Amino acid sequence: MTDSSTQAVSPSLLAPAIVEAAARAQIGVLVTAGAGSERRYEFVSSYAAELAGTTTAELEGSQPSAIFPEVRRSEIEDWRDCRVLGQTAPNALETELCRAAGERVPVRNASSRALSNGTPVLVEFLVDSRESRRAELELSRSE
Repeated sequence: MTDSSTQAVSPSLLAPAIVEAAARAQIGVLVTAGAGSERRYEFVSSYAAELAGTTTAELEGSQPSAIFPEVRRSEIEDWRDCRVLGQTAPNALETELCRAAGERVPVRNASSRALSNGTPVLVEFLVDSRESRRAELELSRSE
């Protein structure tokens, strides 16, 4: 039985609420389109930009690999290609973001393929791993 005061919410209206909820949960949201050297950020949440130590304006339209360590870029792009093509690949990677100031921020990057106006895109979710790494280090020191 459905409550008459409950109305369905349009998915297009939910997107901003979902991004806001992700930020409150300290999860950055990135959307990329294209493949290989043509891949670009179509959307970057403010929390994702904060994790990368930059702004959404600087990241949107840019090549996504630039925020990752150079030694991991090829691996990350191959992973993204597999994910957006629906091929077998891990759902998430542990990696780091490289901030402009040189600081490295450990993150868990999970992704999922979606369609936007019939075009495959990759939606990525970044979770800051600094706190969990600190806790692991403290635990190993106490043992």
